Amino acid sequence: MYAAAQGVKPLKDLSTDVIKTIKDNKGTENDHNPMSDRSSDQEGWFGGWKSLLLSALIALGGLFFFLNVKGELDTLQKKYAVLQEDCDSISNSLHTRIDMYDQISSKRNTPIFFAATDNYSETKLILHYNPSDRRNYIQVSNLPTLEAGQAFQLWSLKDGIDPIPLTVFSKEDGDLIPVDFEEGTGTYAITIEKAGGVDSPTLTRLIGTAGV
Repeated sequence: MYAAAQGVKPLKDLSTDVIKTIKDNKGTENDHNPMSDRSSDQEGWFGGWKSLLLSALIALGGLFFFLNVKGELDTLQKKYAVLQEDCDSISNSLHTRIDMYDQISSKRNTPIFFAATDNYSETKLILHYNPSDRRNYIQVSNLPTLEAGQAFQLWSLKDGIDPIPLTVFSKEDGDLIPVDFEEGTGTYAITIEKAGGVDSPTLTRLIGTAGV
């Protein structure tokens, strides 16, 4: 009918060929499954979320690792600061001790042994007396045992005046102790007093004297 309308004589077997072509191609031109597109869309959507989830997990893992490392670093830094402070304290103490030994090794220093009293005959102390530098050190070899709440106290004895209270110390202060220097002192004495010191010596607990 189309050929006749166009004034064209159709081929002899045209209708047969058309029918055959339709049969051969049936279901192929628009062979498209909408469910397939939906499934593909779902797979694409799910694949995108998987990628996003994987990225989030990687980011969280990185954050956890960073926080963990930072926490360890902060802990190490705090430990280092404590160790550095201890090291500085030991270094300062060592330098102070070296300085004290330099002082008592000086030619200006005079070592004087304390004369122990009868009640404390085990006392063994040396007064390192340096009037040029106005410094005194007590070198401890042996001291009496103290009761709770007691300490040792150094005194300056001068003719015609009351004993002058000086340094209060204990065994815990070490074996070389810097003590007060008092100009014009004739004798240094040590007594056992209450911790913190007193203004007047307890003569019954006099452990020794050193005349300078």
